This record gives sequence, structure tokens and C-alpha cells, in this order.
Amino acid sequence: MAVFVGEIYSQKVVRALEELAAAERAFAAETVKVGFRDGFIKYFADDGIGFGPEPQRTKEVLQKRPAPTGPRTLMFNWQPMFGDISQADDLGYTTGPVLYTDLSANPRPPRHGMYFSVWQKQPDGTWKVAIDMGVDTPAAVAPIDTAFVSARPVVRGKSSNVGDFRSLDSMFSESISKTSAPKAYGSLLYDEFRVHRKGMMPITDKASLGNCLRRRHEIETSGFRRFGPCGTCRHNDDGSTAGRLRASSMTWGELLKRITPGSRR
Repeated sequence: MAVFVGEIYSQKVVRALEELAAAERAFAAETVKVGFRDGFIKYFADDGIGFGPEPQRTKEVLQKRPAPTGPRTLMFNWQPMFGDISQADDLGYTTGPVLYTDLSANPRPPRHGMYFSVWQKQPDGTWKVAIDMGVDTPAAVAPIDTAFVSARPVVRGKSSNVGDFRSLDSMFSESISKTSAPKAYGSLLYDEFRVHRKGMMPITDKASLGNCLRRRHEIETSGFRRFGPCGTCRHNDDGSTAGRLRASSMTWGELLKRITPGSRR
């Protein structure tokens, strides 16, 4: 079946993606207003995982911490600039720039970063964060008020069981261990892929990714300790995974989407 990237999402999916982007903006605004602890408690799912860098159930961890009483010394704000959503409109992601502002008496210059969040729709229809991670960048990737752009619409394949997703996930790990990271990633990357690495600007083209992976030789020679699938949508056309590289302290996450029947990227 031919894939026409100009195919239009159903109005239902378009509205759901707009709702998801709005939820991300509301999350950021709430955190700017009330601070990290209370903002994240409000918008994280009960089983949502954050990386700092170790994986943890963010809501559970933060609820155990006492609410801060003194003046805030750091404020961070962010904005969704790119995202996509499943055909079932119950699982999606956004990513965008982060701005860290020092509020202390002797403030240091602002710092910049990129976040990546996977959101899952709850039974009551609200969106909650299922996975969240971020990296520092050497400069601003985009203005903090940047506009949101959705991933190009594609023809999605028919549903399949979750075993299909898990098999692909395991095959990807084995391919990296047996061949190399550039080859494994090259075989599965979607055109609009994004790779975020600490201290680097986002990587969005295969040549740059290949160069990065070859420089970081530990990625090529090590396997993964996967935490396993972290979420799949009802139609099983999108899903997320997370894990850690054995030979480094790098945590990572992936979101895979079905492009055509039997094909995922």
C-alpha cells in the first residue's frame, strides 16, 4: 500500500493532538506558577516515570517530599514545539525547548534544554504524563514561545496485538548488540525522528546521528538494560520504551509509530 504523507488526520485525532499540546502548555504554566513539586504532582500519572537520571515514579517520589517553604531559587519553563498522537488518540508525545531561570540573589545566566514527554489519556478523558525526560543543550533550540508543529500525517496500519510491539523492541536491542547502533537505528528511523543527547543540540538527520553514534563508541559495543514497554495505545500503532545503556550512565527513551501495516518506525 502506498504511503501518502499528505493524508489528513481525522478531525477527532487533530482535536486530540491540540488538546495534548494544550495540556503540555498548562503543565508548564502551572509549574511556573506553583513550582516543580506541585506542578509535576498535578500532571503526572500515578505510575508515570521520570528520569533524573534514574527512572522513578515521579508522583510517588514527590508526594513524599515536604512542600518547599522558602523562596524559589530556580524556575523552569518549557513549550511544546513538535508532537504526534496515536490513531486511537489515547497516547502521544510532545517535545520542545526548556528555559531554566535562576531566581537567587546572585542569578547566573539562564540555561537551556529540551524535554520529551509521553502522555496517556486517562479513563476520565484527561491527559497525564506517562514518561518524562530532558537534556541540557549548549544554547536555546527555539524561543520559549515557539509555535507548535505536528508530525506529518501518515496512513496508519491496522491494529495488532501487543506481542508484535514487544518483538520489535527486542529485535532492535539485539540488532544494536550484534551489529552497531548506526545500522540498527538506520533500519528503523522514521523521517521525522529526533534524538536528544545531554549537552548536544537535537539530532534530526541520519548523517549527524551516524557520526554521533560512531563517536560514542560505547553505544555500539554495549547492549541495553530495558525497562520494557512503558505504554501502548488501544490500536497498538504507537508505543514507548525506556532503558539504560550498560556501558554508560545514559538513560534513553523511544516512541515507535506504525507507518503501514506491519511496519513501525
